[in-house]
Amino acid sequence: MFTIGITGNIGSGKSTVSKILKGLGAKVISADELAHNELKKGAISYKKVISIFGEDILRKGVIDRKKLGQIVFRDAKKLKVLNKIIHPQVIKIIKSEIKRFYKQNNERILVIEVPLLFEVGLDRLVDFTVVVNTKKSIRIKRVQEKLKISKSEILAREAFQLPVQEKIRYADIIIDNSSSNENLRKRVKEIWQRLYQRAKN
Repeated sequence: MFTIGITGNIGSGKSTVSKILKGLGAKVISADELAHNELKKGAISYKKVISIFGEDILRKGVIDRKKLGQIVFRDAKKLKVLNKIIHPQVIKIIKSEIKRFYKQNNERILVIEVPLLFEVGLDRLVDFTVVVNTKKSIRIKRVQEKLKISKSEILAREAFQLPVQEKIRYADIIIDNSSSNENLRKRVKEIWQRLYQRAKN
């Protein structure tokens, strides 16, 4: 059994790597998905976020993540407030899932995909850390196409993360995702085979 923490800067391809690993048999937990769930009606964080940021962030009773993002990624203090609401819930769920995973005592590999893996200290809970690294120009293009936001908005979001070179310095494994999907899949499979053999021993 192994746990792998996957991280990387915005647009690096963390989710793509996680999907490949899931296809190979890993169990995957996405911190982003958990955070998004915390903004849904009925979640613990939902009412707290509205009470602080106001009903202007709502669209038909649903928190508009794009509107919320435009507020917090322009103001470090507001982002800190949002993180204080959501991060404890996300970390609690991840810790619970890791504990449950080890109790199962099987040969699977658990993947935790966390953009702020090192920043929030979750790297201490996994066996291996993986940083997905991609050329900045490629990352920006990907995010612009996916989220329909400007380059300045992307750079503003990235400014709240550790510089990628620092993440690389902390990482056990580095995956370069600047070329083709075929090369990425090949690299991820190599890592999977190596770790899966260790998990069986």
